[in-house]
Parts: sequence; structure tokens; C-alpha cells
Amino acid sequence: MPTLIDDEWDVVIRREFPGDDGPVTCSAHMRVTGDDEDALAASAFLKAGDWSSVEVSLDDYEEQDLDHFRGQGASDASLLLRLITDRVNQDLVDAGLFTVNVSVETETRC
Repeated sequence: MPTLIDDEWDVVIRREFPGDDGPVTCSAHMRVTGDDEDALAASAFLKAGDWSSVEVSLDDYEEQDLDHFRGQGASDASLLLRLITDRVNQDLVDAGLFTVNVSVETETRC
């Protein structure tokens, strides 16, 4: 598994979640790709955000979705981290920064 260098990303979100064998530390590395004005604005938005306060819960999933993801081997920690990245992406949309010239690359690890 390659090492992720934090300087290559616009934001790195690290969270600890409860796991079966104790706390699980997860990280989401996100960056905007592109170099036009829209991409630069979206990148600045990610860098300026306080993503440590994003609250998520497994209750945000429908029960059938939880069953499906867990059936495919997804841990609860990885599902919670996915909710955080989804929320960050939604904030980009809500801010009007997710345009046709903007894409977000995300790497997650738990």
C-alpha cells in the first residue's frame, strides 16, 4: 500500500471510531483536481474548512444499505468515514463550487 503524503492533498481528515477490537483510526485524503479558477476556489474551500467538526452516525444510512455494505466486508469505521467525505462533497455543492470543471479525488484508509 503506497504512503500518502499529506502535502499532496487539500485536506486530510483523521478520525477515531469505535471498533470491535478497540478504537480504529481512519483518514480521508481529499484534493481538487484541475487548475482553472473553479478548481482553485474549490481547493481553497477544502483547505479553509474545519472538517473536524463534521458529525456522522450510522443512523444516516438506510438499514438495507448498511446490510449491503457490511455484507461486502465494509467496517463501521469505513462507513462513517465515507459519510464524512460525502458531507464534504455536499458542502462543495452547497457552496456552488462543484462545477463541471471541478472533480474531487479521495483516498480513505482505516
